[in-house]
Amino acid sequence: MASIHALPGHEIRTLHTTDLNLSRGTLEVRRGLLRHTLYMEELTRQLAADWTA
Repeated sequence: MASIHALPGHEIRTLHTTDLNLSRGTLEVRRGLLRHTLYMEELTRQLAADWTA
């Protein structure tokens, strides 16, 4: 997430698995009251699927 989507470490530490949507290939990053949607490429989506399994 850091190298591909340029997420800083403090945002990576606050990611929630409930914000991960593997069927759509998206991850919502919480930024205060705002939400930022990341669209994952196939490698990141597969790694996230393997990690949650």
